[in-house]
Amino acid sequence: MKSAVHRVFIGLVSVCLASGLLDPLIAKADNNIILSALGAPYFQDFNTLSSSTESDTLPPGWVLSETGTSNNANGKYRTSTGTSSAGDIYSFGLADSTDRALGGIQDSSLVPLFGASFTNHTGGIIQSLTIKYTGEEWRLSRGGRADKIVFELSTDATSLNTGTWKGYDDLTFFTPNQIIEGAKNGTATANRTDKQYTISGMTIAPGGTFWIRWRDHNDALGKNDGLAVDDFSIIPNGIDRAPSLITIYPADKAFNVALDTNISIAFSEPVNLADGWLELSCSISNQHAVSVSGGLLDFGVNPNVDFVYGDICTITILAAKVTDQDSADPPDTLDKDYSFSFSALPLPDDAPIITNISPANNEAAVLLDSALSVHFSEPVSVTSDWFTLGCSSSGTHSAVVAGGPSTYVLTPTTPFQYDESCTLTVAAATVHDLDVDDPPDIMPSDFTTTFSTLSTPDTAPFLQSIIPANDAGSIHVNQTFELTFNEPVAIDSRTPTLSCTSGDNFSLTVSGGPTVFQAKPDRNLNFDDSCSMTIAAQYITDIDLKDPPDAMFLDQTINFTTAENPDAAPMVTQMVPADGATNIAIDSNLTITFSEDILVTNPLGELICSASGEHAFVTTGNAQTLTINPDVDFANNESCSLTIFTSQIRDLDIKDPPDKMAENFSLTFSTAPPTDQPPTVEEIIPANEAADVPVDKLLSITFSEPVFLMLGWLNLSCEKGGIFSYHIDYGPVQYSISTDKDFEYFDTCTATLKADKIYDLDIDDPPDFMDKDYTYTFSTTQSPDEFSAPTVVNDENITPHDNQILHESIGHLTVQFSKDVLHDGTQDAADNPQNYRLFEWGTNHSFDSSTCENTAGDDKLVSIENIQYDSVLFKAELEINYGVNLPDGTYQLIVCGAHTIRDLYGTPLNDGANSIITFSISTDDVTDDPTSGGDSSGGGSDPGNNGNLTPATSTTLNPFASGLPLIPVTGFRQGVITLVELQETAYTDLGEEWLEVPALKLETSITGVPKENGYWNVTWLGSQVGWLVGSAQMGAQGNSVLTAHVWDALNKPGPFYGLEKLKFGDQVILHAWEQAYVYEVREVLSVEPENVKAMMKHQEKAWLTLVTCQGYDEDSGEYERRVLVRAVLMEVR
Repeated sequence: MKSAVHRVFIGLVSVCLASGLLDPLIAKADNNIILSALGAPYFQDFNTLSSSTESDTLPPGWVLSETGTSNNANGKYRTSTGTSSAGDIYSFGLADSTDRALGGIQDSSLVPLFGASFTNHTGGIIQSLTIKYTGEEWRLSRGGRADKIVFELSTDATSLNTGTWKGYDDLTFFTPNQIIEGAKNGTATANRTDKQYTISGMTIAPGGTFWIRWRDHNDALGKNDGLAVDDFSIIPNGIDRAPSLITIYPADKAFNVALDTNISIAFSEPVNLADGWLELSCSISNQHAVSVSGGLLDFGVNPNVDFVYGDICTITILAAKVTDQDSADPPDTLDKDYSFSFSALPLPDDAPIITNISPANNEAAVLLDSALSVHFSEPVSVTSDWFTLGCSSSGTHSAVVAGGPSTYVLTPTTPFQYDESCTLTVAAATVHDLDVDDPPDIMPSDFTTTFSTLSTPDTAPFLQSIIPANDAGSIHVNQTFELTFNEPVAIDSRTPTLSCTSGDNFSLTVSGGPTVFQAKPDRNLNFDDSCSMTIAAQYITDIDLKDPPDAMFLDQTINFTTAENPDAAPMVTQMVPADGATNIAIDSNLTITFSEDILVTNPLGELICSASGEHAFVTTGNAQTLTINPDVDFANNESCSLTIFTSQIRDLDIKDPPDKMAENFSLTFSTAPPTDQPPTVEEIIPANEAADVPVDKLLSITFSEPVFLMLGWLNLSCEKGGIFSYHIDYGPVQYSISTDKDFEYFDTCTATLKADKIYDLDIDDPPDFMDKDYTYTFSTTQSPDEFSAPTVVNDENITPHDNQILHESIGHLTVQFSKDVLHDGTQDAADNPQNYRLFEWGTNHSFDSSTCENTAGDDKLVSIENIQYDSVLFKAELEINYGVNLPDGTYQLIVCGAHTIRDLYGTPLNDGANSIITFSISTDDVTDDPTSGGDSSGGGSDPGNNGNLTPATSTTLNPFASGLPLIPVTGFRQGVITLVELQETAYTDLGEEWLEVPALKLETSITGVPKENGYWNVTWLGSQVGWLVGSAQMGAQGNSVLTAHVWDALNKPGPFYGLEKLKFGDQVILHAWEQAYVYEVREVLSVEPENVKAMMKHQEKAWLTLVTCQGYDEDSGEYERRVLVRAVLMEVR
């Protein structure tokens, strides 16, 4: 359906689009078609109509109307190729083709109308319309006659069915092909007619709307053709006007505008906006940048920053930067500059208060005819009785009120009186603010202010007193004179004057006032002198407003004599550096100036500094000024003190006493810091020794200056959690450290910052690195599980356990706890014998004692002497019956929970309940000695009393062999040389493996010690370290155990002497297989010899356990405990 006219029109549209003259179609909310520029065409080819199904979707601005009784009168159009003869509005076109035309067929039951509405937004008056379209014939219902569709236009219609319509024959389409009835191809040339006509004589003002429509002509026989419209265009012509501003939001002078308000602006026609077309400036938030959206008529302006409370804003639109889009120029630019203002929301409402009042509160000397002014914080209204005004003499005053709504002026109807006090009271309930943001509405409380009126008429000022008095004698040479007047006065700089018979004239500095003044001479007076001070009357004036009189009537002269010249003790008058001086150069000398010539006897005094200590010095100079030259320079950043002894200073005059300084003289100063300081740690989070740190806590470290962190700058490990990996964020001053896993509950952690891996980023080096490692600790919070109460474990492996029958007598008992409990010997500790009761039943063969408080019935109380507690295994070993094994019988052990044993968190045993273990001993069928301590199937043995060391003179026994499972004995008797038997156990040569412990200055080889008959015989280790076969392979995952002598057979310290002094972080280095395995100490323990389990503790990672003897008993020659040092592998070099 593309005619030649249509192709020409498309070319025109393309030119317009390329030149910016033709805008894309914009539909208003009323669905009108916008004519945006004079001479710019609007075009519609109807190809958006449905091509397959019934629809009510039309191009924007186009409408249809169907009237009649037909079911087809449903406000929708159908698709047709011309085959349908039913009355309806149709989207005509070939089957499945998107090239469509809009038309209809009228019959006796349906009248179709279709058309569109247009709005003039060209900015000018439309005087004519050039209309073109192509009429298409899609069905001929009756041959030999011409059907038609009539083009009509209305300027007052509001729909297709309202208003006054005028038809135009030049735009009426008649049936072109009247041969062969039935469907036609409307795109064929024979079935098409191009229509074009210019409608003149029109006056459509800017913003005006007009309608067009096509009305079907009813055939006399009711057989109407299918006629349609395609390729429609309309061009408005007329007189162009300059674009103007139609609307703006917020409106000019708008108030209470929301802080996040966007600005809306509508122009009379489509416009282009140049940069800087709009300026937005506010009184508080200042200039605003904006983002502009929308167009071409309506624009949204979004300030990039919200307004603030109380803002008063101005919008300025510059005409030169707003141009219309039509080609009819001039006019082109906006008709004028526009300026609008609005006010943002005020600050949230406060109650009105009085912010200023005149006379001010407590103001004095108020004129008798003064008016009162009351200023409120915001506009208010007042009632007739809103104030009271009363005075002490003149009584209650009424007043004439003027002004408002913010400032009110009260003019009393009668004047005040002299020397009276007046009070103005404003009643809160009578004052209401004028805003609508209520409450608050009234003042929070009544307001009261007082003032006093002028005093009675003035008298001339006079000098009331002077110090010293007239004709006074023996006045000190540094005297300050005090002048007191009868009223406040002002003193001119030309008075007072001071002259003396010695011929000296003195300048006086006057201070103080306005009643009492001090006059200070510019220098000390002379001794034995007569002086006069003159106060000129004309230069003394009162400061009140009641004049005359204003000045004094008579000059005043005061005569006095100064004191006799005395001798003064010598004193220090000047010091370099001054007392308290800072940043003193380290090579500085000290200079001391005295009040008179002196004689010095050495030593003059002492010079002591906080870092460099006491300094000797050389004293030079004259009789009044001394220079002190220290023997060595001071240290940086230290505090120094110089003391001059009074006994070493004497004056040279002959008027003595005084001869010496009144007291020792001291001054302090501090030296300058070094040019650059090494970086230090300023803050750590958590703080050192912090407790209850969450297990997922991020660490934070703040340095004194920007630093770079090298690999390995931080070692972070915990007693339970071991070594932690981490990564860091932020920097370079403050770093945040997050660990690869959470900390363990109730764990103690240590962080060490390595000084040699942290250096500053400045170029003033050295110093560059931190001067020393920085270590701090913290402990994590308790696990929720830690709050569970401890209990006594009734385990068949524990001797005795409840209801056990022992076939061997025992001399100690074992109590197994479910968790670690207090064991510090205190009232609530597991190693306090008072927290246990052991009873043997009597002849009644029952237990009458059920608590820890008393022994009842014929029960027998068995003594509990001592308790050893194992904090690793949570076991308490009770020594009973004074070391004598229990006889046969039935016993009951009560572990006191009622008064009570507690865990490390204070939770009582069994939540405060006792635990009871009942057992029996029957040795009738046992032949072994019940006191031997041997192990039998029924009970345990006491491994704690077997000494392993032989006497020092033994040459045949092996002091390190034991039949019991003990930690190896690695110490010989001290004080003697021990001869040992020939080596019986073959050690394993481990080649080049050797151990280095820098803190012990130890470097020695390692040999393998086999486990034979359940123990390790380390007798012949000598100066070597022994690896206990059965522990993990050294350097591999698990716990590798190394042992060495603490004291050797030659009566000398062994390799592991001082092992217990190792501390957290100390290195233990294993050299093997041409690599260095660097371990760091994490724990130092002291355990009993039989605690093999602690020595062989299973570890998932690579650990070393170093073990040796501890706790030498000189009487027995035995070592009572073992020290265990546990270290974890940190790196392999």
